[in-house]
Amino acid sequence: LVRMGVHPKVFPDRMHTSV
Repeated sequence: LVRMGVHPKVFPDRMHTSV
């Protein structure tokens, strides 16, 4: 998974917050 802030818009915000 990509890092926070650089995550693609395809993933929900809550998901990127988990990483």
